[in-house]
Parts: sequence; C-alpha cells; structure tokens
Amino acid sequence: MTLVLSSWSALSPYGVGREEFRQGIQSETTGLRSVEPGLDRIPMTQAGLVRDFDVRTTLGSRGTRAMDRVTGLAVKTVGLVLDDLGGLTGTDAETALVLGTTTGSLLSMMEFVKDSFIQDKPFQVDPARFPNAVMNRAAGQCAIWHGLRGPNATIAGGRAAGVAVLQYASRLHDRDRARMVLCGVVEEFSPHRAWLEYLAAGKVQRPLGEGCAVFALESAESANRAGRTALAELVRVGQGVWSTEVSVREVLARLLRTLLSTADIGADEVATVAVSGTPDTDPWNGFSDDELAAVREVLPQTDVRTVANMVGDAGAATGGFQLATLLSTTPDAHKPFSIMTSVDVDGVVGCALIRRDAGSEAAR
Repeated sequence: MTLVLSSWSALSPYGVGREEFRQGIQSETTGLRSVEPGLDRIPMTQAGLVRDFDVRTTLGSRGTRAMDRVTGLAVKTVGLVLDDLGGLTGTDAETALVLGTTTGSLLSMMEFVKDSFIQDKPFQVDPARFPNAVMNRAAGQCAIWHGLRGPNATIAGGRAAGVAVLQYASRLHDRDRARMVLCGVVEEFSPHRAWLEYLAAGKVQRPLGEGCAVFALESAESANRAGRTALAELVRVGQGVWSTEVSVREVLARLLRTLLSTADIGADEVATVAVSGTPDTDPWNGFSDDELAAVREVLPQTDVRTVANMVGDAGAATGGFQLATLLSTTPDAHKPFSIMTSVDVDGVVGCALIRRDAGSEAAR
C-alpha cells in the first residue's frame, strides 16, 4: 500500500504555520535570535525560539491554566493540520496520533521535583502541574483537545525521533490500526534544557531551538477519495544503532545503501538530503561529521541541507523540521526523491526516503 503525506504544519522559529516555515527555509533566513533579557541566565547568547508564542494567548484561558509550553506547541500544531484537513476531528476513532519527543517537558519535571524538596511539608506541590511531568502529556492533551480517539503513542527518540515516528506510524497504518496517522515531533526551549545540554556537551556553547511539526500520513487511496493532494510518498524508513565497535558513518552509509537498493533507485535520483547535525557546533566526538561523511560517501552529488544551522538544535523537533524542509523545496522531475537522516547521541541512526513528483505542491 502506498502511504502519502497529505498535510503538514509547523510552529518554528520562523513563526506559526507552514507558509512561514517555507519562506524562512527558502530564503535561507536564520531563525536564531539573541536571547531575550528574561532568559539571560542561560549558557548561550542565541536560540531558535517560537516567537510570540504564549499558551494561554494562543489557545485561550479555558483548560490551559497548568498547560506547559511543550503541550501548547503540540496542541496548536495538531490543530493547524486538522484545520487544513477540513476540520477532521477523528470522531471515527480511526485517526491516530504519534508524537516524538526527547523526555517531554524538562522544565515541568525538574520544577515539580524541586517543589517536593523546598515547599512546606507535607510537600505542598501543585497537583495540577504533575501531569506535565509525564512524558506522554502532550500527546494525551492533543487527543483530548481535538477529539482524536484512535491509537495514541509517544516516542522518546531525541534527535532521531522524526524517523522513529514515521516508522511507528507506518506500522500502525499497515496493521489497520488507523486510517490516518498524525505523526509529529515537539521540543520546548527552557533554561533547564539549556543548562542540561550545555553541561552534557562539555560546556560547549551552541544555539538550541524549539518547535513542533506535524504531518498527516494516510494511504494514497484515502487521500484521493477525500480530494486531498499527496504532497509526498513515504517510500522507505530505516533505523540502526551505532556503537564503539561500529561508527555512525558505517551504520548510516549501510542504511542509505539499503534504502536505495530496496527502493530500486540510483543515487542520481536523489535531489536533497536533510541532515540532523551541525558539524561546526557538534560537541559529541564528531557525530555530525560522520553523518555528513556517510551522506557524501553514498550520495556525493546530492544537495545537503543542514536545518539546525538556521533554527538551532531543536532536539526531537529536528526531524520534523528536516522533513518540512524537504517538503518546502521545489520538486525536480529528474530527481524526485529526497532523504532525511538522523543521528542521536544515545546511539540511534535513522533515515527516511520520500518521493515527490514534479506536479506536487512544494508546500500546501
């Protein structure tokens, strides 16, 4: 069965919606900004923040008193995709949601734990804020907010979450668990995350980003029946694991060759590769260098896009921004295929292959 992406949207450092993201990426405008005065106690001077995003202002005061930023980003982005699909709300229980993250909201987790130590006994924590400390809070709230009654899953994949979500969503669909799968990734920026990333990276300063991207995945037949344009076909997804014995470059190069051979296409048919890393600011022993080296080894003539250079390291949201970048480029009739690759510090390597015909829209 042919699976296609029929809609998408994003909240990114470029603004709210896919058109803002598309314009930012096509113009190669940086989404990084100087850190605002209220966030000056962080170990960096720039960050890729979703500008002017406030949960209560965006979603209203009802039901948002204790909603954290990562949940608000996800709820809003899912709503944008559902609006584009014509108000589909999943009332048929056949619309699933798969959301990728790193750990959920670090801010919520750490603040709740801190309160349990410093507040008056018997530890007067705010119970309304506890659900935010659970990793699947954002996915659950998206389902409740928008009436999605199909399968609901959260994938903790870090920078590799984008590929993992596509693979999980494909399996849900292939096993008839859902007619449509909304697959997305989300990450929030916070001083807590900034400090943890800074210390984990050996006190290397690098811009962080945040945001959310959500894509509608369904069969080509389902999209045709509903009159929706297929923006791209999801052709293949592959994942592997690197280790001290097998390098990132070896694993990713093998995955890319397998991707091409199983799809029966040549390297000269791939127009663009969106990589997850930023070699100039990679603090983890050259993982991003290895990622780029593998791409150059297997696809030497392919245009390479490094999204993180423009929006910062967006953690789990990186994969969504990579896929959105591929969908924002003009299709090439002679090179209809594009690939996204991902490498996570915890050992996961992944890649996904999509096909876009010259007649499809660059960003609808």
